[in-house]
Amino acid sequence: MNVCFVFDSQRQEKLQEHLRSLQDLDSLLEELLAWLQRLESQLLALEAEPLPDDIPTVERLIEEHKEFMETTAQRQQDVDTVCKAKQAPLVPDRKGVTKKSTTK
Repeated sequence: MNVCFVFDSQRQEKLQEHLRSLQDLDSLLEELLAWLQRLESQLLALEAEPLPDDIPTVERLIEEHKEFMETTAQRQQDVDTVCKAKQAPLVPDRKGVTKKSTTK
């Protein structure tokens, strides 16, 4: 009876930990989606503006765009985290061939 209790406790702890991990991942995904929507709005607004004809203004816009791209690149690790977690894990079948898992 004691072995079952230990197993049950370990299983519950493992499930709780997995739940927290999934909740953290879900929060990160929601944050990234909101962030991407803001970026998309910014880009659409900028795209609607006519391009200036003077060199200093164009140079300034190029610098602003570089900063925008650097800021975007800083979130790449978060994007990778979400993408990796959402991919189906590779598991070998009975013949030893590695395939994507169909379980979610």
